[in-house]
Amino acid sequence: MGDLWTTRVFRFFMALLTIILLLKIFGYYYPIRAREKFIGLQGQTNSLNDTDLMDKKIQIHLLDSGNPAKGQTLMDKIRKALKAAAEKSNSSFNQQFNRNHISNVIPTKLMYEPGHMLDEIDEDRICPYKGKDIKVLFLTNSALGNAEARMAIRQTWGHYASRIDIGHAFVLGQGTNETLNKAIDEENYLYGDLIRGNFIDSYKNITLKVISLLEWAARHCSQAAYIFKTDDDVFINVPKLLEFLSTHSAKRTMYGRLARNFKPIRNKLSKYYVTTDEYAEDVYPTFILGPAYLFTGDILHELYEHSLNRPYLWLEDIVVTGVVPESLGIKREDSYCFANLVTTYNPCVVNYHVSLHSIKPIQQYDIWNTMQNKTTKC
Repeated sequence: MGDLWTTRVFRFFMALLTIILLLKIFGYYYPIRAREKFIGLQGQTNSLNDTDLMDKKIQIHLLDSGNPAKGQTLMDKIRKALKAAAEKSNSSFNQQFNRNHISNVIPTKLMYEPGHMLDEIDEDRICPYKGKDIKVLFLTNSALGNAEARMAIRQTWGHYASRIDIGHAFVLGQGTNETLNKAIDEENYLYGDLIRGNFIDSYKNITLKVISLLEWAARHCSQAAYIFKTDDDVFINVPKLLEFLSTHSAKRTMYGRLARNFKPIRNKLSKYYVTTDEYAEDVYPTFILGPAYLFTGDILHELYEHSLNRPYLWLEDIVVTGVVPESLGIKREDSYCFANLVTTYNPCVVNYHVSLHSIKPIQQYDIWNTMQNKTTKC
């Protein structure tokens, strides 16, 4: 009886050990295979040289646009620039790739295509006279399909853009769905407030979207006193912001909620996975959380130019409010009135904050109505 029990226990632990080993093998192998399939390598990684691998990675960003010829032109431009750099340093093309980790990270300025679709944008209303009289220019990142969120903003806090000293527009990329593209064209015909850059509107292209935002502001609203970058799930308390600005007059400064001592996620299964090629340090520089931040207009051009002159990292807040400002000596100020998430919308909470995050379209109206309540004493 004792031997039978011992045998069963031994078999149980052997089975358990086998399961654990299989899970480890699967956990290591599957993420790699999934990524290879995603970028089109399909198990052929070892047979590809650095040029081929770079092409596959660029295709993620450029060739899913429904316009392969346009994407191919950009890829050729990248190859030509890198080859010229290699020849200048008297090294082979592949050696240049290896030294700069180009096989894993593409320089931002070679991925980014400047310019915007200017049809139907009402620049004179959004930012007249290059922003000479603009106190704050709000630029709201929005996904292509978020028409309901954009309408909620127009009918609530975005209404302040009717003032001569406030401008507002939405920033989008481009898509391949013809029905959606037609709807966006019609929306822009009606409202003239959609700035559309030359990139695919996708989660991994958020940094390209913010660079596009910076470029548009630098080209068309360079004299604005402040630029406020936000997202279409954020409510902005504009009167509170103007009150905030009345007590702040610093130059070369960014305002928002600071994030300190954040570390890159190295777990390949994580949504926020970052390779050591994309960011090599163990800790990110202090940065401002991305949903809402404000900066003085005197750093606009610097942010745009220097965001282009670094390896591409899709975490835009770390790039635009962390890495770049730190390299330029730009001050970042922690402001608690910029809220990441507020779960209650009573008048006291709303009236204290400049921004509220994770707001659904219907909640934009609720908060707007709450803000109009002037009878509550806090």
